[in-house]
Amino acid sequence: MLTRTQIDFYRNNGYLVVESVLDQAAVLDPVRREYAALMDDLYAGWLKQERVPPGVSGFDDRLLASYRAGCDWFQPMDISLPGDRIQPDTPMHFGPAVFDMITNARSLGRRAGRAGRTPACGHSQVAGSFAILCLGFDISFQGK
Repeated sequence: MLTRTQIDFYRNNGYLVVESVLDQAAVLDPVRREYAALMDDLYAGWLKQERVPPGVSGFDDRLLASYRAGCDWFQPMDISLPGDRIQPDTPMHFGPAVFDMITNARSLGRRAGRAGRTPACGHSQVAGSFAILCLGFDISFQGK
C-alpha cells in the first residue's frame, strides 16, 4: 500500500517511482537484455542507412548517438501505441520480457493497490500505469 507521502508526491508530480517492486535478476535484467537487443537491431539498420556513426557500442551510447542523429528510437521501444497517430506500420515493443514484467504478480498487486481495484492487463491499462525509462529502466507509476 502507498503511504500518504507517496500519494501526495504522485498527485503533485504525476508519477511515483516505487523501489524494489520487481526482482532485478528475474524480471528487470531480462527486460534490459530485451531492450539492448532491440537497440542493437535498430542501430544496425540505421548504420546501413549511414544515419548513425560506426564503432558505437553499448545501449546508452547507441541511444545517445541515435538521438543525436534524429533517429526515431522512442516509438519502436515504446510498449504502447501513440494514441491518435496509429498507422498499420506504427512500431511498438511488447516482447516476452516486457510482457512478463507487466503481468508480474507483485506489479499487478501494486497497481491494484493504487487503483483500488484489480486491473486488467489491457493495452490502455498498461499504458496508463507503467512507464519504462529507457536509460535506466526504472519502473514508474505514471498518471495524468
